Amino acid sequence: MQAIEFSATVENGIIQIPDLYINKIPSQVKVLITENTSADGKKINFDELILNTRGFKYNRDEANDW
Repeated sequence: MQAIEFSATVENGIIQIPDLYINKIPSQVKVLITENTSADGKKINFDELILNTRGFKYNRDEANDW
């Protein structure tokens, strides 16, 4: 199963799928609805996060050695 995530506003019970994803959505889908709020009740909105990991050296043993 492929997951596609986006934020949307519900209007009269209808969620508009962004054009970017419209051709990637199969005819049968599973829908999970969540509210964008943090633990203190403030609304949060993360649309995109890009991290450049080139040159990053990860050592599993060092990470778990504590």
